[in-house]
Amino acid sequence: EEIHSVVIAIMPLECSVTLQQIFPLLNGTYSNHGKMFLNNKKVESTVAMTAYTLEILPDGCSNSLFTTVYHIHNWKQKRGLDNVGDLVTTLEKVIKTNENTVLMSMNGTGRAGTMLALFNSMLFVNKGKEVNTKEIVEKLRAERCGLIDNAEQYGTVYRAMAFWFKSKSADEEVQKKINEFAPCVQ
Repeated sequence: EEIHSVVIAIMPLECSVTLQQIFPLLNGTYSNHGKMFLNNKKVESTVAMTAYTLEILPDGCSNSLFTTVYHIHNWKQKRGLDNVGDLVTTLEKVIKTNENTVLMSMNGTGRAGTMLALFNSMLFVNKGKEVNTKEIVEKLRAERCGLIDNAEQYGTVYRAMAFWFKSKSADEEVQKKINEFAPCVQ
């Protein structure tokens, strides 16, 4: 199936496989990966995240596919994410596209699970449903042991939700509660 976007959390030099081995990192460069031609059409960077727009042409196909890879490069393995703003912005983009997405870490399920729990929480809110992040995490962990490795990653979900509400809501009562319970969220 076509994957519209990939959100990947990996620090530079974190594992033996680098992003450059998977796809071309520079705008206008290309490579072959197996029987697929990969062309990097666009690169956009912020301090903590880089977005790569890739054109993918599988062998024998005349129509290319486009995928955006969002690389979160400041999230240490087995840790929470200090600045959640880019993660929230990225997941908002993914939710708006309403297309197939891969959330991944190159080392285990902790960061990927954290992103998945946040994604589900944000999706519930967008659908007008009540969110119980603890239940979401419990259900995900029941399906996949080790999802969200530790309290720091669990806290990242809550801080990211607070950041999201803070940036989206104009309601004074919501802003007051966020400032009371999460004054330093960024």
